[in-house]
Amino acid sequence: MRSRPRRKSTRLVVVALLICAAVLGARAVVAAPDARGLRAACEAALERGVDARTPCHEALLYGSLTEDLRNQVAAMVAPGVKVTLDDLATASMVADAAVRKEATDPWGYVARCDIARRIGSADVLAACLRDLERIAPNHPATAAARAMQPVRVPAWVWIVRALLAIAFLGTLAHALRRWRGRRAAVARPVLALCVLASLLATRGAFADEGMSTPDPAVKVVNGRPMGGDLSDIRVDDANPEASVPPPEVRSRQPLQFGYFIQDLTARAEAATAKGDHVRAGHYWAALAKAAPDIALPPRKLCEELQAAGDLVNAVKACRSALTRGGVVGGDFTRFVSLVLAQPDPLPTGEKEELDAVLAHVDGKIDLGPQLPSLRCEVALRFHDDRALATCADELGRVAPDDPKTISFQWALAIANRDPVTAEKLIARARGVGMPQEGVATMERATSDMNHKRLARFVLLVIVAAALMLLGVRVLRRLAERRRAAA
Repeated sequence: MRSRPRRKSTRLVVVALLICAAVLGARAVVAAPDARGLRAACEAALERGVDARTPCHEALLYGSLTEDLRNQVAAMVAPGVKVTLDDLATASMVADAAVRKEATDPWGYVARCDIARRIGSADVLAACLRDLERIAPNHPATAAARAMQPVRVPAWVWIVRALLAIAFLGTLAHALRRWRGRRAAVARPVLALCVLASLLATRGAFADEGMSTPDPAVKVVNGRPMGGDLSDIRVDDANPEASVPPPEVRSRQPLQFGYFIQDLTARAEAATAKGDHVRAGHYWAALAKAAPDIALPPRKLCEELQAAGDLVNAVKACRSALTRGGVVGGDFTRFVSLVLAQPDPLPTGEKEELDAVLAHVDGKIDLGPQLPSLRCEVALRFHDDRALATCADELGRVAPDDPKTISFQWALAIANRDPVTAEKLIARARGVGMPQEGVATMERATSDMNHKRLARFVLLVIVAAALMLLGVRVLRRLAERRRAAA
């Protein structure tokens, strides 16, 4: 009996974390689906009035627009969808995240209107419309929101309201018969307020407490303003990782934990916007601890550490992302590129790890020509001519006119000391539009190789001539000794 609420709380935590992860900017990378196509599928499903939760959720995972957040809310609270209290709480949190992400964008307020329409709250709908009129009066989304009407309140709700009204009116009549004078004068407004409060309570039984706040700069959680934070869980800016609550707190307060995730991400994004990549990294490290199974936080941590110039720890963060859920092709390519970008000497066994990572990707994530290209980069860095020949041959089949393909083939020709092939590849590089700087580098290296070959040839000629002269002298000495002996 106790496991059901726990499972429900755990499910809400997972949903909140996935939604917050998508808000943070999970960008579409090499292997990620096209966010525009997913968004179009979501909008088409919403327009047809069919269940749009799956396409809208996928669009949110791979998109980064507040419009994706609004579409997710619209799919969750669509008129034909069964909505639970958990769904309403999550939808409200997503709507708040959209407003927080971009307060001057109308989509977060449209999401609040979607929720207001579903719960049948005219007051909340009016509040979000006021926000839309203030933020974007001429936006098409505002015009669509104006046409919204609250969903008809179910009959059972009106029956409950009527019964409550009858009960309180009966109580009022009974009190009026018993009380006289001053007592009756006091009782009338008290009982009237009770009736009014009961009716309002049944009307807003499913409304989110912070949803009808007209000022987007002030958030309300549990009936009190929270300033710039959404969660009751405080963030220690000096040590964000220490702020992450233990698992039992997360299970007991899933909604607050979801707000806590939003608070951390808002701080991380603000630090990034200011160019403080070190501080942003601390917040992403806390998010990686708070969501240990999701690849997005260590991915962003890797990016921030790379921007801060800390390649060693950036590699560690990227390596951590590879072992989590939601890993994409870009995580593998970024990891390999960062390892290769480190200065010499590379740690022992680094090549074996890179080869293992690329072997793991092969057949599981379609990277196209980028996979053999990465193999060529590894082969070049570790001077593996055999591996370079294999990947260059593969690139020659799948992307023969790519400048990188030609550069790898040229590097193989240089390794084989083949100036004729190298010169032909330089001409091809010019033809496919390789930047002049790259062509110049190839020409210098080829010229150096030719000079070295010429120097070696001259040296060999000199050595051969010296050996011949020495041989002639030795033969003469031997001949003179024979004549003297005779």
